[in-house]
Amino acid sequence: MNITASVFINDDESGLHYDYEKWLQKLAPEKPYEQYKHNGYEDNADAHLKRTIMGRETVVAITNGKLDFGTWEQIFYYELDGLSLIHISEPTRQAEISYAVFCLKKKKKKK
Repeated sequence: MNITASVFINDDESGLHYDYEKWLQKLAPEKPYEQYKHNGYEDNADAHLKRTIMGRETVVAITNGKLDFGTWEQIFYYELDGLSLIHISEPTRQAEISYAVFCLKKKKKKK
């Protein structure tokens, strides 16, 4: 995972995605670059600040071995250095959860 990326759960609705972008740009505008001390090394200080606001990880409820989301909820990977939003697909999520459960079971057997 990139240091300027966020993972979060929310509604999969294009208006909300647009609102995130606008809101984050108001909180930590990309330009002028010289407003940030970090930008002497790179020009992405705004992305680091936005990632701090959005968070690095999320918690997913599991019911009966399946991801338990509200009707419109999805998991998103949001790269904030360039602002690209990626929807994480259901098969990918289920595979990742299955792998995580497998690893937990394997740890329990070792004890």
